[in-house]
Amino acid sequence: MSETNKSVLDEQVNPSYSKAVKEIAALLTFLPEEDREKVIEGFLKSIFHA
Repeated sequence: MSETNKSVLDEQVNPSYSKAVKEIAALLTFLPEEDREKVIEGFLKSIFHA
C-alpha cells in the first residue's frame, strides 16, 4: 500500500479502529493460518454488525 493511500485511509478510519486493526494484525501473525480467517471474519462482523 502506498503511503498516500495509507494516510487517506488513516484519516477516514476512526483512530480507535485503526489502532485495533494494527493490534489484531500483529496478533494474527502468531495464529495458525486456518484460524486467521475466523478471527478476521469475527472482527469484521463486530465492526459492521453483519
